[in-house]
Amino acid sequence: MENVLSLKQRYNSCTSCGICEVICPQKCIHLELNQDAFFTPVLNTNKCIACGLCTKVCVKGVDFSSRLEGKTLEECTVCSAIHKDRVELSSVSSGGVASELASLCLENGYNVLGVVMDIEKGYSEHIVVKDKKDLNKIKGSKYVQSNIMKAFENFDKNKKTLIVGLPCQIYGIRKYIQHFQMEDQFVLVDLFCRGTTSINLFLKYKEYLVSHHGLKNIKKVNFRSKVKGWHKFSLAAVDETNNTYENTVYDDLFYSFYLKNTCFKESCYSCAFRHNRVFSDIRLGDFWGEKYYGHDEGVSIVAIYSKRGETIWNKVRERFIVEENDPSELKKSQRFNEFPVPEFRNELLRALSSNEKLEDIHKRFGIDKMGFYREK
Repeated sequence: MENVLSLKQRYNSCTSCGICEVICPQKCIHLELNQDAFFTPVLNTNKCIACGLCTKVCVKGVDFSSRLEGKTLEECTVCSAIHKDRVELSSVSSGGVASELASLCLENGYNVLGVVMDIEKGYSEHIVVKDKKDLNKIKGSKYVQSNIMKAFENFDKNKKTLIVGLPCQIYGIRKYIQHFQMEDQFVLVDLFCRGTTSINLFLKYKEYLVSHHGLKNIKKVNFRSKVKGWHKFSLAAVDETNNTYENTVYDDLFYSFYLKNTCFKESCYSCAFRHNRVFSDIRLGDFWGEKYYGHDEGVSIVAIYSKRGETIWNKVRERFIVEENDPSELKKSQRFNEFPVPEFRNELLRALSSNEKLEDIHKRFGIDKMGFYREK
């Protein structure tokens, strides 16, 4: 019973990584959307045998002070990478590294697990990519939560596997494969992550696109369109009749909420994976900052944290313009400190779950008057 209580006590700081559901031998844990539209593990205590596996993979069990737990952010080799193929570069969020790693792994018979957006549900899901023609489905950033369970039910455990996910997900997966002594079969890639918002934000945003911009049945969303450049990226949406909405990161309503950290999952505000420990083989992101400010087609950070990561990166690096960087450049490019929790966050989450329109919520809470995040 102690393990059951331990799981319950972790709910408020849960990252929704979903690995407790994946590892449960009794299938008595399921991720469900809570009242604020965040994934939360729900436990069937009648089926639970208190085996403790869920707590072994839970992110709340990591000792961030231990040198044995993962790597520090700067214990890595850092490169910038720009894809040499201009067409490919235009189709990805930054420099195109994740899609090339996925392509290489497919060529070599790996499972590839990546994220697709389910526009109707308002959240993402991990899928198993079977063919190169499906790689386009997992390209691009998705700023909503991802459910990983379905992919874990459907990939071949006897094949080598590449998984791309958020740092909290990759931590749980690392613990999972360590438990089953399967680390040699996996390459784990995570992303520099700001945080994930309430799913209700995207659902409200869809309603806004319909009422204010005439889109009807939205079929495609690109959170990081480069049509106006990499630095001034746009959110683009297309409906079934090819009606299109597009607005830059500075002018779009979704990004107004997102970049001001208004409705993140509670654990995201002080996420230690952002500023403390890395459990992936490779961490990828955008190389923001002064050094590559003159590049507007997209530049990736490639941070290598293991020999396995180095080996697979070396197999694709010839497809990129690569420059070695000092690890200290990471903190010039990305956000690592804790984010302050807005005082109105809980009230805002209630508003997002109500019938109030997104534009009215935006005005009522003065979101347009908030400055973008500044580090403590």
